[in-house]
Amino acid sequence: PVEKTLANGLRVIVVPRAGTPVVAAQLSIRSGGEIDPADKSGGADFTASLLTKGTQKRTAPQIAEAMEALGGSIGSAAGWDSSSVSVAVMTAQASKAMSIMADVVRNPVFAEEEIERYRTQVLDDLSVNLSQPGTMARFVASRVVFGDGPYGHPLSGTPETVGRIKRDDVVRVHQTYYRPDNAILVIGGDILPKDAYEMAEQLFGDWKSPKTALPAANEAAAPASA
Repeated sequence: PVEKTLANGLRVIVVPRAGTPVVAAQLSIRSGGEIDPADKSGGADFTASLLTKGTQKRTAPQIAEAMEALGGSIGSAAGWDSSSVSVAVMTAQASKAMSIMADVVRNPVFAEEEIERYRTQVLDDLSVNLSQPGTMARFVASRVVFGDGPYGHPLSGTPETVGRIKRDDVVRVHQTYYRPDNAILVIGGDILPKDAYEMAEQLFGDWKSPKTALPAANEAAAPASA
């Protein structure tokens, strides 16, 4: 792997692997479920999952159709300590696929109808999970071990906290944590480092960080104000 940091703070790591005509890229935000306020756990998961559900340029179906036309895939998700968007595509389509990835990372609209659709999905999944003894035991064990700390709640939230998450909360997570100085872009596959860096500069070079510093860990997880 070779690495370069853009002027805006975005770390770009390239892992060349010739021989297979495929390029995969992942942009990771170094913040995940641990930044959720205790009363709105699941917010980071909401934010990451909704990135591919519409931007200022494309609707959710248009994003899916565009990636399908390129013969590639796109996905987004949150973990405990990071959130990410990833794409995989044939080498010849790498620039177009990464352009879509940059769009969903930088320009999501978080439409109310998509938020409500995803809320319903999460609540349905929680209903099923909470009826399974094994899952319930894991949820309780996390609470016993971590208490009211950031890792004590389910990553997807609880029925109560998921119901409290509003669009403003999702937008706040995105505006606060989705910034180049809190991100790492990894590009691997059949691509030369210089081409990968040029692509990263073109798509993310003008991505600006907010003037405010990232919240401290204990500040991030503090209960949201009413």
